[in-house]
Amino acid sequence: MRWFVCVIIKFLKTHEFWATLIGVFIAFMLSYSYDRHIRHKEEVRNSIESMQTIKVELEENLKHIGDIKGENLALLVRFSTVAMNSSISSGRFALFDVELQSDLAKIYRNFRYAEMYTDKLLQMTGSVDMAVKGSGQVQQEFQSFLIKAEDSLRNQIPQAVKLLEEKINVQKGN
Repeated sequence: MRWFVCVIIKFLKTHEFWATLIGVFIAFMLSYSYDRHIRHKEEVRNSIESMQTIKVELEENLKHIGDIKGENLALLVRFSTVAMNSSISSGRFALFDVELQSDLAKIYRNFRYAEMYTDKLLQMTGSVDMAVKGSGQVQQEFQSFLIKAEDSLRNQIPQAVKLLEEKINVQKGN
């Protein structure tokens, strides 16, 4: 056993051991740095992709809101939320900065409110035609909530689209 310890001590005193140890350490650090760089590039690319799809989705929803005027608000049944849901479930939403996350959350919450008000109107009246022609007090209140949600979305969506464009341009600049 003593012989084995002596051999180990002689080996540790040689320059080859230290050179090998330092080489392995440098290789490990370079590999780690390269992996971080590649992962960062991938996160930026994923973030840009998600922001672009959400931007397109918001523009389509804004166009949908623009097609609905006056008493036809009861026809506003569903908004597209696929891009946002995909972004959240894939974890890409966490790559956005807090300001953008907050703005998008407000908009998509208003989408849900508008859908909820539309559903309530349809439940009270039984059909789309009756909802448009209905004049009950409760229906008018829900219709006013729906109009408020629509107006809020008309204001918030262009701001969010502009913010998304800015963030995409900043990400592409990196």
